[in-house]
Amino acid sequence: MNGIHELLERWNPAEREQLAVATLLSARGHSYRKQGAVMLFGPNGPVAGSLSPGCMEADLAGHAALVLEEGTASTVTYDMSSEEDPLWGETSFCGGSVSVLLEPLEGHLKDALLQLKYWLSQGLATEMIRIFDNRGRVQAYRLNLQGGTSRRFGSVIRSFWTWSTLYFPRPRLILFGAGPDSRPVAELAGRAGFHVIASDWRDIAEDVAAAACERVNAPLSSILNEAGLRPGDRILLMSHQYRQDREILEQLIPLPVRYIGILGSKTRVARLLEGLADLPDPRIHGPVGLPIGAAGPEQIAISIVGELIQDRSLEMAELAAAKTAPNEQMTGRGRS
Repeated sequence: MNGIHELLERWNPAEREQLAVATLLSARGHSYRKQGAVMLFGPNGPVAGSLSPGCMEADLAGHAALVLEEGTASTVTYDMSSEEDPLWGETSFCGGSVSVLLEPLEGHLKDALLQLKYWLSQGLATEMIRIFDNRGRVQAYRLNLQGGTSRRFGSVIRSFWTWSTLYFPRPRLILFGAGPDSRPVAELAGRAGFHVIASDWRDIAEDVAAAACERVNAPLSSILNEAGLRPGDRILLMSHQYRQDREILEQLIPLPVRYIGILGSKTRVARLLEGLADLPDPRIHGPVGLPIGAAGPEQIAISIVGELIQDRSLEMAELAAAKTAPNEQMTGRGRS
C-alpha cells in the first residue's frame, strides 16, 4: 500500500485547507516506501501518510511549508545511504536514496485527485501520469483507465518526460458472519489496507459494524447480491453455522472471487466442501490463516490477516509478471 487511500480519505476539498502532496518519485537501495508512495502535509506538518520511519518527515515538513507559502512545487532529494552521515546514515537506520516531489494541492492536481478518488471508489484501477516540461515542472496530469478512457488536467506545450503511477482500489474483504469474534479481523484488516464489508443475515455486532467500511444485513438468499461481489474479492466465512456456510459456498464456488477463507477445523472444512469443488482449488483457504499456532480471537485474526497480506503480495507479483502494475506504486518513469 502506498498511502493514496489514506490521503484521499483524509482530504476534504470542501474545507479549503492549505495542503501539499508529497510523492516519492524514485527510491534507490533500501527504502521504507516504494516509488509512488504519497503523503499529505499541512502548514504545521504531516497530515496523513508516511514516506519513512521518521528519517525525513520533519525536514520534509519544512519544505512543504515553503511550497505552500510560495505556491510552487519543489523536488527534494535525500541520500540516506552513507553510514558516515549522522543525519541520514546508520544512526537513523534508514539507508537508500529517495527523491520526493512536493506540490500544492490545488488547481489541476486537485481536479485530477478528485477524479482519481471517484474512479477508485467505483473499483477502477487508474493510471496517473505527470507530464513535465524541460524545467522539471509538472505541466499537466492525465488519468487513464483500462479500455481507453482518459482524462487530462492541464495543457501540454511540449512533453519532455513523464512519470506514471497505477493506483488500485482497496482490496475488498467480505466477512460472512459478523459476530463479536469478527471484530479483531475487521479492525486489523482495515488497518492493513483492506476495504472491509461486514455481512450477516443476523444482527451485526455493533463493534464489528464500527470497524467495517460497509455493512450488509440481508437474508441469506440475497446477501451476496447485496454485497455487490466483484472479481478479485476476498471472502471470509466465519458465521459458525454449518448450513449457512454451506449455502454461501454453493453460491461462491462458481464465481470469480480471488480468495475464500473458511474458519474451522480441517474436518469441518472438508465436510463443507464435500461435493462442491474440484480440489485442490487455490482460492480456498481452509482452515484459514497462517499456521502460527494462534489461539483466541486476536491471534487468529493476526494469522488470517497475515494470510490475506500474503495473498495480496502474490496477486501483485502475478500482475508484475504479466507486465501490469505491481501494486499501488509507480509503474514506470520514462521520457516521451
